[in-house]
Amino acid sequence: MTKKRAVGYRRVSTNEMEQENSFEMQKNIFKDFCSRHSEYEYVGVYQDQGKSGTKIKGRTELNRLLADAKLKKFDVVLVKDVSRLSRNIKDFMNILSDLTKNEIEVKFISSDMSSRDANEGMLVLLAWMAEQESANTSKRIRISKEYNAKRGRVPNLVYGYDKTKGELFD
Repeated sequence: MTKKRAVGYRRVSTNEMEQENSFEMQKNIFKDFCSRHSEYEYVGVYQDQGKSGTKIKGRTELNRLLADAKLKKFDVVLVKDVSRLSRNIKDFMNILSDLTKNEIEVKFISSDMSSRDANEGMLVLLAWMAEQESANTSKRIRISKEYNAKRGRVPNLVYGYDKTKGELFD
């Protein structure tokens, strides 16, 4: 039996230390998946660190993955969940379409779904939820910044200035 060549795609939005654990965990999930499913051979990983999932622009590894798919360098793309691939429905559907056109299967490990056997409507719903989660997070951050600005508070990091303990920072 010929094994399917599997690659992982992992992404985190920031370069912050707490996301380093998530980034490493995603890679371990791919390796573990392949070790539990003998029909797959893990052959590598594409990784975008510090890249938003709301757009494809600037995600060099995702674009390299799509180019390598055309060259048939692998058979399956493993992704932890829909939000790691994209937080934009249109981009998500375009990525899925490009991979499917090149006969590449996408497996979403957390939801135990595959682009080959999943209901397309369910994948669209998951992509919509990922997009909404991103929009809601942005909205919460913006509201929080506006609230603090009205009270004269500044963020913990203001570039070009040193933080001095005082009334505003207590």
